[in-house]
Amino acid sequence: MALMFPRLAHNFIKKLLLGQPIEKVVNPKAMSNPGCLDWYIAFAKRRAQATPPA
Repeated sequence: MALMFPRLAHNFIKKLLLGQPIEKVVNPKAMSNPGCLDWYIAFAKRRAQATPPA
């Protein structure tokens, strides 16, 4: 997957992994391929369940 703006994608992924909801991170309707986020969303959910709160 080639990204036009890899730095922006990095920010989206970072925010997802930090626990922010997808609705606040990125607007999937504004993307040409919103399905590319599915893996990252699932990974962030698995990571949140496996990581105990600080």
